[in-house]
Amino acid sequence: MTTIVNAKILTLDDSNPYIDNGYIIIDNGVIVDIGSGSPSKMEGEIIDAKNKYVMPGLINGHHHAYSSFARGSMFVADKYSNNFVEVLENVWWRLDKALTLESVKYSAYVMFIESIRNGVTTVLDHHASPYAAAGSLFAMREAADDVGIRSCLCYEVSDRDGDAILKEGIKENVDYINHCKKNNPEYGSGMFGMHASFTLSQKAMEECVSANSSTGAGYHVHVAEDIRDQYDCMKKYGKRLGQRLFDLGILKPNTVIGHGTYSSDHELEMYKEADITMLHNPESNMGNAVGVVNVNYLAKKGIRVGIGTDGYTSDILESIKVANVLLKHTAVDVNVGWPEIPDMLYKNNREVVNRTMGIKAGILEKGAMGDIIFMNYTPFTPLHADNYMAHILFGMTGRAVSTVIIGGKVIMKDFEIVAFDDKEIAAKSREVAQKIWDKIK
Repeated sequence: MTTIVNAKILTLDDSNPYIDNGYIIIDNGVIVDIGSGSPSKMEGEIIDAKNKYVMPGLINGHHHAYSSFARGSMFVADKYSNNFVEVLENVWWRLDKALTLESVKYSAYVMFIESIRNGVTTVLDHHASPYAAAGSLFAMREAADDVGIRSCLCYEVSDRDGDAILKEGIKENVDYINHCKKNNPEYGSGMFGMHASFTLSQKAMEECVSANSSTGAGYHVHVAEDIRDQYDCMKKYGKRLGQRLFDLGILKPNTVIGHGTYSSDHELEMYKEADITMLHNPESNMGNAVGVVNVNYLAKKGIRVGIGTDGYTSDILESIKVANVLLKHTAVDVNVGWPEIPDMLYKNNREVVNRTMGIKAGILEKGAMGDIIFMNYTPFTPLHADNYMAHILFGMTGRAVSTVIIGGKVIMKDFEIVAFDDKEIAAKSREVAQKIWDKIK
């Protein structure tokens, strides 16, 4: 049992959004009591929040852990790219081909650690390592369990590297999904991952759907991140991407699609009817120069839009700030984005986790996961129930996260990782990364 006292609690619960001086009690990883003042009885580990702002752990809806090993590498800039497909060919597909199971694990370690340092307690990751596909999700899950973070993982199936690797990716997804059902599913679950339509033939897509038919898991797939994905689909199949996914039975409530940048109104109606979630990745889209998702328009159409970082960063608070100004800038309208931008992170990502992992996270209330972060934030204007979201969006950053608790266990305290040796992991990661860089040509 863990009891948190002297906390200024931002619950993210609309019915009781702010408790100025309160407590939270966690038992067996779940919040069993929350309220104002002091609890009638304090048991277990007592944590004094010292009047810090306390919030639910954050959720990253779309990440790529293996991208960690691109940071600082010379190969990223040694070939000129004219468009998004060439970026994939010159950077990301060169990196993923070089990965080994050891490097998969260590890239996951460092991404999960960076996530924790930025207050993220649950990550949905979309993984690729074509020459180390078998066992890759299990290696990532081991890293996640070692650091204590929650994860929902999938393998990025594609037939761009041949039929044998396609089949390995399919098997990895199915094996991992089934494994997670029996092994602490509240900490780790699986989805069926696919790269994107333009790297999946009709035969490959049909094999994926057939293999996943017995698992009940949703799909995690890139859709129309770049306009070329739509062009390819129209040229090969005479239909738009949304229609292709619909015809194959991929659109369902526990499916998530990354990006959706170039989606027609007809496709959006399909997504709304299928009750799927689109995941916006603002910084990645800007970095790859692929275009901008009109989040405000999607919300008006009734589309659920969550948010991810797509490997660009692990600071999801940074991403909602960027999403906010990006939307206003492109719309040339200062009024758009509220409440759509905060809703992506604090409501829609929560719903994604509920549908894909079957847990209640991203909120502080009885029955929710005991995933809690402390913010080292001193407001210089009043903060209360009516304006706390503006303080989060315009004042708080990932760097302000001082303490992270996941399932009632303290992972980081006063900016120091206490649950494991993060410095030892970082040192080993540097060695592993260099070996991967040496392989890339």
